[in-house]
Order: sequence, then structure tokens, then C-alpha cells
Amino acid sequence: MKPFAIRNALVVDPGPELNDLLVEILKPGLWAVQHVPTNQAVLQVARGKAFELIITGENTSGREDVELLRKIRLVRPHMRLIILTNESTPEDVLASMREHAFSFFSKPYSFEQLGNMIQMAIDR
Repeated sequence: MKPFAIRNALVVDPGPELNDLLVEILKPGLWAVQHVPTNQAVLQVARGKAFELIITGENTSGREDVELLRKIRLVRPHMRLIILTNESTPEDVLASMREHAFSFFSKPYSFEQLGNMIQMAIDR
């Protein structure tokens, strides 16, 4: 039997509800989920380690998350990023599409839809 690689996910400051959703979808033993407090920490960690999935926190704007995505793409061009935000504009959504964000969610959003999108991201 061949050993399998554990996949890596990086999440910015998940609340309890999001954390529960992540544990349900990103099964422990198959996924190593690392939490960081800020986008700046995401950038530092992503420079040193590859992640299959990064999920931003809700406490930043869509514009800030798109800027983070641009910076990450310089060192990790194939990583999938899902943007969660409390504050966005139509321009932020368009910019995220141009930068190839995997998905973009702004409040209010459904945890069921977010869960489906996370599942799609990890299945590809």
C-alpha cells in the first residue's frame, strides 16, 4: 500500500461556525488545516509552504483580499483561494475574477453554499 500525502489548507481567523464546517469537509488525517490571524500572516506562511486551498477571513475587505491574491500568485500561481469578506463592491468581485480567485463570498452568505464551494475546490 502506497502512503498518501496529506493536503494543506490555510484559513484566516475562522469563527466557530466556519471552523466546524471545515472540520466536516477537510477531514483530519487527510487535510492539515493551519489557522493564521491576518492576511499578512497568510502571505508569510504561503511564501514558505504550498497550500492546496486558502480561505481568507471575513474581517478584511474584498479589495484587501484581492491584493493578497495578487501577491500570493507571484509565489504560488496554482493555489486555490476562496475570498470571504464583510465588505465588497462589484469592482472587488470583478477583480477577484480577473485574478482567478476560486470563489468570492460576501456577507450574508449561506454556509451550505460555502461548504459546497469548498468541496468543489478540493475535488478539482
